Amino acid sequence: MSAKTAACPRRSCSRVTKRYHPPLTPFQRVQAHPAVAQEAKDELAAQFGKLDPVVLLHAIRQSQARLTALADAGPVNEDAHDPRADVDTFLSGLRHAWKEGEVRPTSRKKPPAPRGRRRPDPLAKVTDDLKAWFHEDPSQTGRELLAASPVPYVLIRSRTSRSALIGRSP
Repeated sequence: MSAKTAACPRRSCSRVTKRYHPPLTPFQRVQAHPAVAQEAKDELAAQFGKLDPVVLLHAIRQSQARLTALADAGPVNEDAHDPRADVDTFLSGLRHAWKEGEVRPTSRKKPPAPRGRRRPDPLAKVTDDLKAWFHEDPSQTGRELLAASPVPYVLIRSRTSRSALIGRSP
């Protein structure tokens, strides 16, 4: 009774229409399965009732931190190893650990900030004039605005100039 099994396939000439069972979690499938003993279902339901996602997430992050520490640590001399020193070090670091940012090994880096212009803006000197001309007659095309400006037309795309004046990105 998985979600992939068709509940009731229907054929109408050469067309087959399939209706599927609603998706269920593994726990829900075990509860609904007739071959599983009622005692096992009751035990699973009791265990499911005790689950707390916050506690589970905390345990997962602690395990990840332990695994990362084991992977980063070098070989340990068993004679000189004092477990109390590890606990003291951990507890002393808790006070400022939140300032260091994300400590989970599975966290992703923040994406870099978008780069700015790579070339100087060819319209920087005449932007105010172009805006004034555009506000006087908004029906003008970018080509008409650039024809009236002193900046050489070859350097500027007309669509870019009009969208820059309107306030949109090209």
